[in-house]
This record gives sequence, structure tokens and C-alpha cells, in this order.
Amino acid sequence: MSGRIAILIFLSLLFQPAYAPAVIILVPADQPTIQDGIDAAWNGDMVVVANGTYTGSGNIDLDFGGKIISVKSINGPSNCVIDCQNNGRGFYFHSGETEKAVVQGFTIQNGDVLDYGGGIMCSNASPTITGNIISGCTAGLFGGGLYCSNGSPRVINNTFSGNAAEEGGAIYCDAAYPEIMYNTISGNMAAETGGGLASSYACPTIMHNIISGNSSLNGGGLWLFRSSGPPAVFNNIITGNWAMAWGGGIYCRGSSPALDSNTIADNTADLDGGGFCNHSESSMPVATNTIFWGNTAATGDEIWVGYSSTFTIKYSNVEGGQASVYVGPNATLNWGSGMMDADPLFVPGPLGDYYLSQISAGNASDSPCLDAGDGMTGQILSQSSRIPVGTTQAYHELDDGVLDLGCHYSIISIANGDGPYFNRPNRKIFFDASSSFDPYGTIIGYRWDWTNDGTWDTEWLSDPIVKYSYGSGFHGQARLQVMDSDYNTNTDLVDVDIILFPQGVS
Repeated sequence: MSGRIAILIFLSLLFQPAYAPAVIILVPADQPTIQDGIDAAWNGDMVVVANGTYTGSGNIDLDFGGKIISVKSINGPSNCVIDCQNNGRGFYFHSGETEKAVVQGFTIQNGDVLDYGGGIMCSNASPTITGNIISGCTAGLFGGGLYCSNGSPRVINNTFSGNAAEEGGAIYCDAAYPEIMYNTISGNMAAETGGGLASSYACPTIMHNIISGNSSLNGGGLWLFRSSGPPAVFNNIITGNWAMAWGGGIYCRGSSPALDSNTIADNTADLDGGGFCNHSESSMPVATNTIFWGNTAATGDEIWVGYSSTFTIKYSNVEGGQASVYVGPNATLNWGSGMMDADPLFVPGPLGDYYLSQISAGNASDSPCLDAGDGMTGQILSQSSRIPVGTTQAYHELDDGVLDLGCHYSIISIANGDGPYFNRPNRKIFFDASSSFDPYGTIIGYRWDWTNDGTWDTEWLSDPIVKYSYGSGFHGQARLQVMDSDYNTNTDLVDVDIILFPQGVS
């Protein structure tokens, strides 16, 4: 075999799976079942599922097999249902899938398994799960809606409702580092721990979620146990959850979460810690810019600090002040600067019941929580920023100036250009922005700058998916901008690598 032929074969094997032109596979037009579509796909391909209800073999227990592909519905979760019929789960990730393995736009319902992940199971995998409804799913052990272990899945813009498990009614994180952002987690149940979400030996990022109406023995909303790092619990609404024992809103043991810009209200624990229960071995939880209000428990309505634990709170509003905080033997409460005990004057608005009263929005008076936080806002437009980009007023003007206390409802569209993208010159790439979303309205336009040089290369497009080919090699980033129905915009940068083969190789 000549050296040139050997090089050609080597390069073909090396680059074929990742650099082949992307293909859209339609289910059921091209392949009869969703699994058949997955099996027919190469890395970079997209499986698009038509409207309908999908059941039985080939449409449940779906397995990507480690492929870097997207599986999406054509018209969103209200039109495309994977009904497990109480006999299996929707998706099973276990082959090292990365965030480029995407599940988007399905209703996954009636999953039922004896062990983990009634709706979706992720073990040693880190897929992206976005824009789905996961409901009525049950796991005999952990994670009624979703179970993740030994990975970093991205769980974004989903609805979890009516799921149940022994632990983690909606979500269970086991030695994992998931991003759990912009989800609605409501009406789920766990027999023991974490009605909404349970985390054990993990370090989740929990941001911009609505966690409400969940129930469990301990940790009606969240249960955080022996975290492998400080979980980030930022800008969430945690309300109306119930624990039969400890921690109506949040239960924490052997974990040191950072709580920032949350509204923790109207939760109930029959025993200890209506809003937050800081149980034993938790030495460093810190709450900032947070509202604790209307929570109830037999002991420690708002906050319970026990068994040699330490809890630090600053720039926050706690109903009843320090009198509503139980501090146990050898426990420490650090009551810092900027604390208040004043009715936050919650008012209803377009996205919920926990906006802050503001004269400028037509309310009778201003909430004392306005401009009472520890930092400045209105400058950082990043969905992963500690400083929330959103509003506390029902009129839906972005918060600016000094940070308001409590959760800020998200109203800025979130741009997601997918990526990274790989190919060779003059070969089409499907640039896919369909994972972008607007928590408040709708996205009305998408445009691209293919080389991030500051000039938009497309007009505003109505379709989130566009094909483009680079005429030469390129290693850099493309820029996506989206516009929502309020004419707010947001951008995302995606990595692009266009490979030039050696001279003479085609």
C-alpha cells in the first residue's frame, strides 16, 4: 500500500464521523421509529420527529449510543409525545454523550422504571435536555423525571410536573455537575428526600428556575446532601413546597450552597425550617439578596440552623428577623449587613405572583426590597451571571441601578447557537439556533455573523436553522443574535472549525 493511499484511508476514518455533511432524518417519513432515526444518524446529523404520539418498541428507552446528534420534534412538546405507557423510560444516555447530544421539544410521559430516571436517565453522560415537558414519570429509587450521575448534563427550559420517586421527585443528581436552568419544577413528589430536586455528593448549578408545589419527607423543594463543591442556587422562585419533616423550601446537610437572589416564600415544614433547614455538618451556606417570607414550621419558620452548623446571611429580607431563625446548640448565625424585616409587598404579574410592588408599575406603593441588594445590575446580559438579568416589577422593565432583593423574572430571550461546528471548506453546515428561547414571549428573528467580525452576514431570519458553507479554512467563532417579541436582543458565540486537508487530499 502506498503512503498516499494509507494517509487517505487514515484521514477518511479519522474525519468521516465528525466532519461528514449534516443530514436531517425525518421520523416517520425517512425512518419508521425514533430509534431507527437515531441508528441511521452520523455525528452532526439531526433527527426530526413529526407531530404525533410515539409508543412501544423503537420509541421508548431511546439510546444515542454515544453519537453527537440532535433529536428534536418539529413543532414542540405540545405536538409530539413519547408515551412510555408505564413500561420503560424515554431516553437512556450511558455512552459518554456530550452536550452536543440534544433532546429537544418532546412531552415525555408515563415513564416507569424500578430504579433510576423514570423519564430520562443519564449515567456517565452529559447531554443537553431542553424545551421538553416531562410529566407523570415514576422511578422506584431516584429521579422520577430525570436521573444524572457522573456527568454534567445541561437541563434548560423544561417543565417537570407530576413525577415521583423515592428520592428526587423531579430530578436526582448523584456525583454530577449539571446545569439546571430556566426550568419549571412543580407538583412533583418524593417519598423521602427532594420533592423537586435531590442532590447527593454532587455540585449542581440551579439558576432561574420556578420550584413550586413539590412535596417530600425532607426538602420539599430542594434537598442538598454532602455536595462535592458549593452548589450555586441563584435567582430561583422556591414557593409553596411542603416537607413532612425538615426543610419545606430547602434542606441542606453536609453541603454549603451559595444562595443568591432567590425568593423563598410560603413553604411549609411540619417540623423544622419552613424556608431553609441547615442541618448538621453544613458549615458554610451563605444567603445574599434573598427574600424569606411567609414560610412556616413548628420550629424556625424561616430558617433553622442546627447541630454545630453555621449559616451566614446578608442583604436579605427575613420575616420576623432573627426571632424567626432557630439556632441550635453549638450552631452559629452570622447576621450580616443590609438585613431587614419588612413586608416585601408581593404582587401578581404575567409570569407569577412574586413581583415586587412598584409605583412606577402602577402599584400603590414601593416594596422595601427595591434597590436593597449588595450589587449593581442591568450591566451583564449573561444567562450564567450571578447578577440576574430580569425584572421584579409587573410592568416588565429590566431592573437596573442597585440590585432589588429576591428573584428576578426572566424576560430577555436566551440565545443558543448550539455548536461547536466542524466541517471542511465548501460543505454545508446546519447552524441551529432552535434551542434559543424567550421565557416571557417569543423569538421573532435570528441573524448570524459567520466570522464574528462585527458585521451581520444575514438579515433577520424567521427560521432558527440555516445552512452555510465556508469557502476556506476557518478556526474561530460565529455570532448569533436573537430578537424577541419585545424587541430585546441577546447574543451567543459558537466555536467553528473548518479543516483544510493536506494538499492533494480531497
